Amino acid sequence: MKPDRFVYSLYLIASSESGPDPLRKIMKAVDSGVTMVQLREKILSSRDFYNRALSLKKRLEPYRIPLIINDRADIALAVEADGVHLGQSDLPLVAARSLLGPEKIIGASAGTLETACRAAAEGCDYIGAGALFSTMTKHDAKTISCDTVELMASRLSVPIIAIGGITPEDIPLLLSLGISGVAVSSAILGSENIEAAVSAFRHILGL
Repeated sequence: MKPDRFVYSLYLIASSESGPDPLRKIMKAVDSGVTMVQLREKILSSRDFYNRALSLKKRLEPYRIPLIINDRADIALAVEADGVHLGQSDLPLVAARSLLGPEKIIGASAGTLETACRAAAEGCDYIGAGALFSTMTKHDAKTISCDTVELMASRLSVPIIAIGGITPEDIPLLLSLGISGVAVSSAILGSENIEAAVSAFRHILGL
């Protein structure tokens, strides 16, 4: 059964680049109230990525919070994650759906309205729209305008998740565009007080 839109509200993106002991930080954020977790690993070997994903999946099970694997449909399948998030150069969405089946969540990155419309037509479950602002986790990410995000939200029925350098102060503007949630990494995991950082996002999101 696919989750309702609430689960996309505060979407944590985590990786080894989040600093020492990333699993501890992730679970601190989960305890504090993030609603979804994506594991994104660009520097780990496939074996290490698998082991970390499996460990995180087991830790998340009591919370009933979806675990999404970035890029790697094979690892998502192997650890029985809740889904996969695909970029423009990753496995085609249709192929990922064939591998994972109809009940898994498949998200797609989109930086243009055309890309978002194509992903929605191919059956994605949500769009990661961005990057809205410059971000420390993806230095080469191209930014998109708020107008583009607003068009995505108004024209597509799938949830639109804003991503890229987002802080709590940005939330009122982003909510006015019609988004369903925000994806956050360094603003939470890079904080000295993860609990307070999550609380600030939850408060402004009305959670």
